[in-house]
Amino acid sequence: IALWDLMGKYANLPIYQMAGAHRDKILAYATSPTFKDHQGYFDYIEKAMAAGFKSIKIHPFTFFDLDYPLVKEISERYGDKMLFNLDPDSGYTRKEALKMCKLMEQYDCWEWFESPLPDRDLEGYKYLHEHTHINISDGGNCKLTLMDINNYCKENAYTDLRIDVTNCGGFTPMLKI
Repeated sequence: IALWDLMGKYANLPIYQMAGAHRDKILAYATSPTFKDHQGYFDYIEKAMAAGFKSIKIHPFTFFDLDYPLVKEISERYGDKMLFNLDPDSGYTRKEALKMCKLMEQYDCWEWFESPLPDRDLEGYKYLHEHTHINISDGGNCKLTLMDINNYCKENAYTDLRIDVTNCGGFTPMLKI
């Protein structure tokens, strides 16, 4: 990372341009903390909308029985005003994750479902990816090597990957991924 930073300083370019970016801006999304009740989420959504965000990643309670009604209520209250992403931080069983996918499919406001299962559950992710049209995103926390990520990609376990440059070994491995 430091060497890429040094090269960027020498070339007088930001790293994203040296890495081959095709645009100079992307749509940002807000990321919620976990709240203790639904009203906390609603207040956060209202503030994010007022600040101009078009999308919010929701970090729910991470207990399926609490999250299901939250997702339903968010969808019904805000689904026509905002796009959402759900990240239960690997908190669901396969059955719960699929049931949440089916709920999310009922609304057009859900962009992706990040890390519904433990990161290492390859079979579970493959099953979800095959049985829903909701985008399934990798949590990016445990698969740290190029080989790990390659194996999951070969198995068609995700719609997309979330790569943390600090976890995968730096910018060079990230570009290979």
